[in-house]
Amino acid sequence: LAGRRGRGLPVAHSSFCIVWAMAAAAAAAAARVGRVRRRSSSRESSPLMRDDGDRAKKRRQRPVVARRIWVLIVVAAIVIYFLFLCLPLASLWKASRGTVSLEFGGAVTPHPDKVDRGGEDAYFYSSAIRAFAVADGVGGWNEQGVNPGLFSRALLQHVWDAFTEYPGITPVAAMRKALGKVRARQIQGSSTVVLGVLGKDNVLTVSNLGDSGLLLLRKQSGSQGYTKLFKTPEQQHQFNFPYQVALDAHASDPPESAETTTHPLRPGDLIIAGSDGLFDNLYVSEIVNEVSTTAVKSLNELAANLVQKAHEFALLGEKGGRSPFGDNARAAGKRWPGGGKLDDIVVVVARVVEAKVPEHFDSNLAPPV
Repeated sequence: LAGRRGRGLPVAHSSFCIVWAMAAAAAAAAARVGRVRRRSSSRESSPLMRDDGDRAKKRRQRPVVARRIWVLIVVAAIVIYFLFLCLPLASLWKASRGTVSLEFGGAVTPHPDKVDRGGEDAYFYSSAIRAFAVADGVGGWNEQGVNPGLFSRALLQHVWDAFTEYPGITPVAAMRKALGKVRARQIQGSSTVVLGVLGKDNVLTVSNLGDSGLLLLRKQSGSQGYTKLFKTPEQQHQFNFPYQVALDAHASDPPESAETTTHPLRPGDLIIAGSDGLFDNLYVSEIVNEVSTTAVKSLNELAANLVQKAHEFALLGEKGGRSPFGDNARAAGKRWPGGGKLDDIVVVVARVVEAKVPEHFDSNLAPPV
């Protein structure tokens, strides 16, 4: 209620006093009615004071009517309490939350063997619609002479179209519409995808299909460090075979297979979305440490640092030691000599801020949206 508390508390205090005053009046009136009734009863029983039947009946009815009136007054007092205290304070609390914005940064680096094609990962982010997306074209299509980067970029181009044409659309619905457009264009390939959109209620909705992912961090109280709030789990049919959407409906996982989660956000929260090139090479603890300890001038610089760190680790090969990809390989019974996995890497970073930010859009989509 910071900055607005002074408006709400006088209303709350006044209504609180009104309720108690009315309740006290009701109690006093009830007590008076009781005394009058006792006096009336004693008079009626006295041999010195005899009224006719009608007058006695009326006197007996008066306490009943009075009790009903005061019951109505008490009920009215309760209604006033909710109307003038609870509802204004609830509205005041909601208004005090305001509407937050997202400021973004992003970076991408292709696999060394795919530099000429720009890699197979795609991304976009937009502060205007408070949405972002990462897609990773499945590299196995290269063996069939297909560039999967064309599929991932086209998919996100149509996701962007859906977000802008249908405000309030869910990530899964946007993915479904985009996939339909890609199939209509008969673009060969398949892709993993993670989508995020921040609603007007300051709740982030995330839909993740496959082994790209998202990490949500929150600043520790009284510290510059961050702590993990949430990490999307990988979706794999088996090791190194992620869920994916594809041109061929029979070979595709449906968009509804995406795991969708919601997360109330507050200023200072940090969102990191990336392809598996990031999360295969860096543990979450390493990402959190990089974000918490490295001073940067912009979110673009932070995203570039994470991309570079993951890429340099992958280049070490077996000398790199343990890696998330190696851990998963061994857990699946596969032999892995050590080190990370050389791959395309894309990172999108978003920070939650209270102030309205200038409209900003960036992507590596081709053709540009």
